[in-house]
Amino acid sequence: MATNQTEIYKLNQWVKEDHVLMEDFNADNQKLEAALKELSTRARVVHATYTGTGTYGQSNPTRLDFAATLGTAPKFLYVTEKDASYSLLLVKGMTIQKPFYNASNEPELCYVEWTETGVRWYNTSRNTYQLNISGEVYYYIAIG
Repeated sequence: MATNQTEIYKLNQWVKEDHVLMEDFNADNQKLEAALKELSTRARVVHATYTGTGTYGQSNPTRLDFAATLGTAPKFLYVTEKDASYSLLLVKGMTIQKPFYNASNEPELCYVEWTETGVRWYNTSRNTYQLNISGEVYYYIAIG
């Protein structure tokens, strides 16, 4: 049996004279499993940028993939230009959204498709409404 335990998680720590017992290892593994499970259920946040390509339309959607960062499609995504003229707010499951625009005329709809690890959207009229102006840097925050 272990003489000592770690302060926070109470994991076993042995000294040279201790008898090492399988039960001690099993108890530690159960504690680690529970802690990892709890950690995996918490929201994760990703913020980054992408640069527009200038394309638009159903054949040229804007795509963001979160396989490497969230491991799944986000539950919430906010995309904006640096001056916030155009921005797009998406909640997982939405299939249509109108981008926000800081002027009097209203942009047309973006059509949204969710994948297992990401999201893509397009507008049939302009790359501006699709948040995909060539060379423009767009900022986004995603919550998984």
